[in-house]
Amino acid sequence: MSISTWEARFKKVPVDYIVPVFPVPYVCNTGETEYTIVAIQGLIDEQKRNYEEVFNTVSGASDIKLRIAGSGVKLETQARTSEKIEWSIDSSYMDYYQFLGESMALLPAFSSEAYYSTKVSSTIATSLIVAVPLLAMPRLLQTYPFLPPECTWTVASDSVADAFAELRSCRDQLDARRACLMELRRQLIADNVKKLQSALYGSASEYFRYKVSRTLKSNKIEDMLRSDLSI
Repeated sequence: MSISTWEARFKKVPVDYIVPVFPVPYVCNTGETEYTIVAIQGLIDEQKRNYEEVFNTVSGASDIKLRIAGSGVKLETQARTSEKIEWSIDSSYMDYYQFLGESMALLPAFSSEAYYSTKVSSTIATSLIVAVPLLAMPRLLQTYPFLPPECTWTVASDSVADAFAELRSCRDQLDARRACLMELRRQLIADNVKKLQSALYGSASEYFRYKVSRTLKSNKIEDMLRSDLSI
């Protein structure tokens, strides 16, 4: 059977997905400051992200500071601009989200084409979790169409330097974009709950519910699940 035939059949298969987002309590502190803080999050790996272009841009900008949060080790090239870069390595979850939540923008900095075709970046979900807008270049918005432009810092160029230049003039719009992200997050969480409830209590899951009930020898499990899944 040809690949095109498989692709045609696959398009007819219903697929449910759960977006990994949730609210976190943190204190946003992006108020009056002489710097515009941008952040890169996730596994610190030059195969995944284009740090070089970002470092070069930050080193030449007097009013930009960069935060890097994730797991791994500091990059060797950071020595050139160490006074402009703040690190949070292998932090606790709450410290991690606090560190990122104080930024004005999250920068995807993709260095792999896979993030535009076959992989989903954790930076997208993190933007929703901490309510910090992405610096969204044209191709990113095309790849992740569920992100409204008004929830991001939409920039016209793929150049990091041009993106930073546009960001400088948008500080007064930060609250509106945060509010947009929080509302989108609320909608996605509600949708996740509905999908989980459907999976647990839908007709296609009768056998699953029967096995759970038999294993625990109690019907109270359904009451517990209904309670835990309500928002």
